[in-house]
Amino acid sequence: NIAGWTLHHIGGGLFFIAFCLFVCWPLPIIKQEWDLYKEYIAGGKDTFQDYLKYKFTDWFTTDEGAPSLVLIFLTMALIVVGAISYASLVGESPAHALWRIFVWASGSPAEGEVTPAGRCLGIFVTICGMII
Repeated sequence: NIAGWTLHHIGGGLFFIAFCLFVCWPLPIIKQEWDLYKEYIAGGKDTFQDYLKYKFTDWFTTDEGAPSLVLIFLTMALIVVGAISYASLVGESPAHALWRIFVWASGSPAEGEVTPAGRCLGIFVTICGMII
C-alpha cells in the first residue's frame, strides 16, 4: 500500500498505460506509409485505405508474430473498453472494473453481479471474449 494505492490499482494503471502505448505504436508507421503513398501511389485508382488494407494483409500473412499481436490487441481493447464502460455504468473503481472484465472476458460467467447494467455488460464481454 503506497500512499493509498493498492497493488491492484498500480497493476490496473500499468495495464491501461500499456494499452495506450500499444494503441499509439502504429501511428508513426501509418505516417510513414502515408508519406510513401503520397509520393508513389497517390493519384491512381487506389485510395490510402486500399493501400493500408494491402499493407496490413501483407504484414499479417508474412510476419509470424502478426496474428498474436492482433489477438493481444483485441483482447486488451475488449478489457480496457469494457472496464471503462463497467466503471461508468456501475460506479466501481477502474481497477476493480479491469479485474471484473478480465474475469468475464476469460470465459467466466457474469455471476455475482447485482446491477442490471453490469449483468448486460458481463454477458456482452463474455460473448466477445469467446469470439476473440
